[in-house]
Amino acid sequence: MFLIVVLLIPFSALALGAVHPWAYRIMEEAAFAATALWMVWIAAGHLPAALPSAPMRRVLVPATLFLTVAALQLLPLPPSIERVIFPATYRIYRASLPGWPQQAPYQWLQNPAPAPERYLLPTESEVRFGLPVPFAPPAHPPAPPEKQRPTQPRIDWRPLSMAPGLTRIALLKALSYFAIGLIVLLYPSGAGERRPIALLAAAILITGFTIALIGLLEGSVAAAQPLGIFSPYDWHGHQPWGARAFGSFANPDHYANYLAMILPLTLAVLLFPGLLGGLSEHLAAVIFAGVAALTVTAALIASGSRGGWVAAAAGTLVFMRLTARLPHDRQPPIMRRGRATRLALTMTIVAVTTAAVYLTAGDYRLNAGQRMREAFARADFDARLQPARDSLAMFEEFPLLGAGLGAWPDLYRRYSSPPWSAGFWPAAHNEYLQLAAETGVVGLLLASAVIGALISLIGPRLWQLPADGFPIAAAFAGGLSAAAVQSLFDFPLRIPANALLATVMAAGLLRQLCVGRGASPPAGRARWLGGAGALLAAGLMWPAWHQPVVPYPYNLSATGDGAFLRAQVQAHPANSRVHLAIIQALGEALPAARRTQELGIALELEPTNPVARDLYAHALFERGEAAAAAAAITRSVFCSPSLETHYYLAVRFIPWLTPLEQDAVIAGLRRAMAARYAGASLALADFYRVLGRFGEQAATLMRAAGDEPDGMRRSDLLTAAAIAYARAGRRDEAAHCFDRAMAADPANPDPYRLMAQTVLAPANQLKRARELLDRGIAAGADRVTLLLAAAAIERGAGQLDGAAQVLRQAAALEPGNFEVALKLGEVYLAQSKFDQSAAWLKKAAGIDSRSAAAFFELAQAEDRGYQYYAADQDYARAVKLAPDNRFYSISYASFSQRLKASSQR
Repeated sequence: MFLIVVLLIPFSALALGAVHPWAYRIMEEAAFAATALWMVWIAAGHLPAALPSAPMRRVLVPATLFLTVAALQLLPLPPSIERVIFPATYRIYRASLPGWPQQAPYQWLQNPAPAPERYLLPTESEVRFGLPVPFAPPAHPPAPPEKQRPTQPRIDWRPLSMAPGLTRIALLKALSYFAIGLIVLLYPSGAGERRPIALLAAAILITGFTIALIGLLEGSVAAAQPLGIFSPYDWHGHQPWGARAFGSFANPDHYANYLAMILPLTLAVLLFPGLLGGLSEHLAAVIFAGVAALTVTAALIASGSRGGWVAAAAGTLVFMRLTARLPHDRQPPIMRRGRATRLALTMTIVAVTTAAVYLTAGDYRLNAGQRMREAFARADFDARLQPARDSLAMFEEFPLLGAGLGAWPDLYRRYSSPPWSAGFWPAAHNEYLQLAAETGVVGLLLASAVIGALISLIGPRLWQLPADGFPIAAAFAGGLSAAAVQSLFDFPLRIPANALLATVMAAGLLRQLCVGRGASPPAGRARWLGGAGALLAAGLMWPAWHQPVVPYPYNLSATGDGAFLRAQVQAHPANSRVHLAIIQALGEALPAARRTQELGIALELEPTNPVARDLYAHALFERGEAAAAAAAITRSVFCSPSLETHYYLAVRFIPWLTPLEQDAVIAGLRRAMAARYAGASLALADFYRVLGRFGEQAATLMRAAGDEPDGMRRSDLLTAAAIAYARAGRRDEAAHCFDRAMAADPANPDPYRLMAQTVLAPANQLKRARELLDRGIAAGADRVTLLLAAAAIERGAGQLDGAAQVLRQAAALEPGNFEVALKLGEVYLAQSKFDQSAAWLKKAAGIDSRSAAAFFELAQAEDRGYQYYAADQDYARAVKLAPDNRFYSISYASFSQRLKASSQR
């Protein structure tokens, strides 16, 4: 049985953390099969049935009760009981299932109307933010309907869980962890207590070293998939993590947590080289542990996971603190020699960390530094904690038994705060708050009892362990501490591989702390218990294997017949997207009254969803309720202050909005600005720009600049405001904004360049423009950029010689600059210096061989310089590179006609 657990540790880690159904189904089947086989042997009398001791029961009893509570969440209850004892559950069912409990909801979906014949095709950006796409196949085909349609004992009886399918999946995982924990804790070993725990520790250590090495090698091979073969659903076909190591996991943060849990074990082998029986030579153990610690630390750094770094530090600190509390004669030799040696140990840890930094690839190292700097940005921290804060409202509404184990992602959108996010939140990024929301006070107290009982056993028992037992126990305690710390701002234990590792560590620690099991029951009772356990474990194998093949939420779909849509909404009544899927699937065939009803339900379940509220506003306009529709638009734009998330705010539609609609949009964006939602000010400024209201655009950008603490971004905002003032004809205010932009970031070349070109040059203040550009160069702004601007001003004033002189200075600074070579060639062409023009334009074409403009200008220089053969080739190249440019085509045709006429003379 231990061998199965040992094999599951590397399997779960290498199979994407076992997050996909095929992987966690195998893990669950193996756990239940091993437990069933163990129970069969007990029933047959081949193994003794040892009951857990009293200290073990302090952990096992609340764990069993927790699983019982999760199972009770799946029990259908009469509406009358739910209404009295669980009013929030009853209220949401009433809101999301029209007609319940008096009648079966969505019966009309059994025979839906025919599909619509006319469609309005959305833009690419509208599709990206959720607008339905006619004729589009599903990104991930749903599993066969018969596998996804849940059956209800009675249609009016509903379970406490708001997503029973998700609770069933979460419960099966929890039961498999419990089964594995029982094997580690109670399975008898004929070789003494040390051997099975040492075997588990060796498997964990080797697995950690392997996946750490995989993560580091990704930087060398530029892996686009975990292990080069898996394609996680969340990646949508491309690697989303940039320069971050992810090893064999789908998420670098969960990969980092796995490594953080293992790091204390590498230190344990390093300090206590004799603890692993498989490594008899102490020197070999030290070398292996040192290499493993270095590799794991380097992979942690490469992951770029700030939570993983904190977890690793916490786990290491706990392990070192526990080791330091050993009696002096039992401490590792390196820690027995006073402060000087401890200082040397600290310096060694620093040296190992420094070496690990240099072991990581350059991109990983740079990204890690950047993420460390971002860790102190309040906006980044607040955004990460927002789902956890929103989960408090879910907990308040389901205080007793929660909304259902694993049901959080189905229900979260009802409680999410604006601004709206198009992305899917799989978890709350706080295991404790999510557990409270899913299982209520009862579940939270039972989970706390498990943790508290384990901690209470560590105090009086850990230091009493023999010399060969303490290091692994302390390392397991450190690994569990790492998981507990990262669970404050992430969801590592929702990943099966991480949860399995934590279970093995907790059970292994408990087995060592509680040496000796309880008394064996009588033979007859033991056989009865073994048979019952075998039947239960074998019975769990069937539901474990018949779980959905496609993971949530990719098993939800807006395609399929009415029966499929009805089954989907019955299984996920609190998910707003399944109600929108009905609207998307039926389209214009859905009667207006039912469409409005479904939109109302979707907004009840996800108040911040802009797609649903915009469609609701459209329905209100059609009913003649203009004021209510305008209020809906204001609310929608406030919740999602981005033009891209509203189909009517596409550039081609904005000019057609009525004054009432324009005012509603502006009111929503202003409210979002007042709430300091990211992007609201830029969206409002862009809206004013499309409407041609440049003065208001500039004022909006000025306000945004006043709230921006970063000097570089403030300079960009002030520059944009100055351009808007210039377009509005308010040049004095534009000049003032440009001056403020220069003061905010003196090295930014744009304010100098644009002020010279848009304010001073049009006013014929050429001397001031030249002085301004010289001032920018002196302030450290990019010299070539400002020289190009000076050349443009000189050329606009007809000073071609001056323009050529300035461009030659720029060319001397950056000989390989394409724009400098192109502009210099154009100036020489305007001066009729065809040979010099052709020489610079050839250089420009050599720098950028895809530039149609370079080849066209070169052809003109060659044409006027009587180099007709070369001109013919370059005209043809320009037309080939820009086939849609009619001017190029007409010019080439004219040249060809002239050349043909000349040859016929």
